[in-house]
Amino acid sequence: MDDQFYDWYEAEVTGFGGMKFTHSWNKPRDGVVAAKNLGPLGLSDDFETGLFHGGNSAYMALNLAHVMGASTIYLLGVDMCYQSGRTHFHDGYKKDDTIGEERFDHMIRAFDCGSGLLTERGVKVYNCSKVSKLESYEYISIDEALDNE
Repeated sequence: MDDQFYDWYEAEVTGFGGMKFTHSWNKPRDGVVAAKNLGPLGLSDDFETGLFHGGNSAYMALNLAHVMGASTIYLLGVDMCYQSGRTHFHDGYKKDDTIGEERFDHMIRAFDCGSGLLTERGVKVYNCSKVSKLESYEYISIDEALDNE
C-alpha cells in the first residue's frame, strides 16, 4: 500500500516472486495489482469492490487475507507502539520517528472495527506480538502459531 516503501525497495519488491498488491491511490506499478481504496474504516468482502486500509499496510493486508478466503490470520509485528524509539522493523521511515500516539490510536481504531467484523464472518485473527497495543485480538506466541499450522 506504500508508494514510499516501494520506491526505497523497488529492486526487492520487483524481484519478489509472490503476489503484490496496493491500493488505487498509489502509482501504477508493473506486476502490482491495485485495489480500489475504500478508506480507513471497514472490512470489504470482495476484492473487486476494493479494500479498506486502516491507515497502515498491515490492516490492508488483513482485509486482503479476508477477501482471499483466509479463515485464520496471524498478525506479526503489528505493535502499534514505539519499540526502541522506532515505528518499523526497517530503516526507511525516518519521518515516522515522530508519528505520535494519536496516529497509532487511529490505526488501532481501524483494527478494533475490523476485529468485530471479522468475528461476525467467522474469521479468527491472532496477534503474535507480546508488546502490541491491539487488545481486540487474542495473543498467541509465534511458536503456538506454527504448531497450529
